[in-house]
Amino acid sequence: VIPTLPVGGSVTITLTANVVAASGSVTNTAMVAPPAGVSDPAPANNSASDTDSLVAAGAQAQQIPTLGGWMMILMGLLLLAMGGRYLRRR
Repeated sequence: VIPTLPVGGSVTITLTANVVAASGSVTNTAMVAPPAGVSDPAPANNSASDTDSLVAAGAQAQQIPTLGGWMMILMGLLLLAMGGRYLRRR
């Protein structure tokens, strides 16, 4: 489901995962892409990654961020562009 966002709106997505028999770190990468026919004036900022160390069972877990504020704004603008394009076709 693609949410409808007002200008300046945002969506928070929270993921919780249990990693079994692993050590080291895990990298979470989020990417966005404009729909076909929509030009992105700044394609270099369409992805973001975050690497976190895995914690032992029973230890204090830390949150892994998925998208920063600017990425959420970009995603909202892309969704608005998609919606406007859809409405023009109707």
